[in-house]
Amino acid sequence: MKAEADISPAREADLKEISAQDVEDILADYRSADDVTPMHPGELYRIWVMERRNLKVVDVARLAGISREMLHRILRGDAPITARTALGLAEAAKNEPEFWLRAQMVYDLWHERERRRAKSTACA
Repeated sequence: MKAEADISPAREADLKEISAQDVEDILADYRSADDVTPMHPGELYRIWVMERRNLKVVDVARLAGISREMLHRILRGDAPITARTALGLAEAAKNEPEFWLRAQMVYDLWHERERRRAKSTACA
């Protein structure tokens, strides 16, 4: 479903492709020390895509082909970015879905390592 025609012309101008520098800035913010919790990729999307371009949830949800409720959950960090949502979010941001899936993987791995570390410390 192509929803770009559904977005207002004023918002369409805000949907520029994420530049290589934007990606580097995002990754620089995302890379962190082991003792610092990485940012949820939904928060990254909110900050680096939506806030920078002054996009509304309703517009991004429509372009991404997901409900506003689901987008709100992702942006709050309450829901993961799946392959389906990565495709839609990337289409709305005009970048690659693999970026959002990698960001989710880094986030998930960090949290799993922390759970295992806490479990092994509790057992010791």
